[in-house]
Amino acid sequence: MFEMVFGGRYIILLMGAFSVFTGMMYNDIFSRALPFFRSGWEFHLPDGYAVGDVVVAQPNGHTYPFGIDYSWHGTENYLLFTNSYKMKMSVILGVIHMSFGICMVYYNAKFFRKPIDIIGGFIPQMLFMQSLFGYLIITILYKWTVDWSETDDSGHPVRNTPPSLLNTMIYMFLTPGSVNEQDKLYPGQVRQSIRGRAPCAAPLYVHGMMLDWTR
Repeated sequence: MFEMVFGGRYIILLMGAFSVFTGMMYNDIFSRALPFFRSGWEFHLPDGYAVGDVVVAQPNGHTYPFGIDYSWHGTENYLLFTNSYKMKMSVILGVIHMSFGICMVYYNAKFFRKPIDIIGGFIPQMLFMQSLFGYLIITILYKWTVDWSETDDSGHPVRNTPPSLLNTMIYMFLTPGSVNEQDKLYPGQVRQSIRGRAPCAAPLYVHGMMLDWTR
């Protein structure tokens, strides 16, 4: 028993470390936030403040380095923010997991020497996945890294209001090749090239499956 535990000491150490990290993240996001670091938001009560008045938090230039800033807890838009955050994180992690599974198709086909599975399975699946959901992840990360409240010297917004990524994906198929100026996520955004690669993957995948069945 001791020999088995000693042989797996490193994986046990990693499992314990990741369990502690996951527990702290879960507690920080879904339960009681722990103010380990300085918050990136400050609440300044205006003169004549009365109970029930809305107070808007102001950024102080700091970035909370772990989990979610505890200043979000108890705010009116807390659920709006966290639901959007959890949805985007679920998409990112889910696409990473599915992409890893598709990569296993390549290694299995290589091991069993089945090139048709690479041409008719791995390539179209990866092409379809990354053309749609890989592009979605890029837009999510881009939207997170842009300061949408930035203003010029005159006080006018530098960028448009951040567009809905859900609408971006929907209109990718409804209005290919054209993006309204107010709906652009970044300069020069087009949808035609991304949309055009995904449908091409479907017949290639079906054709590869038919060739595999007829062998």
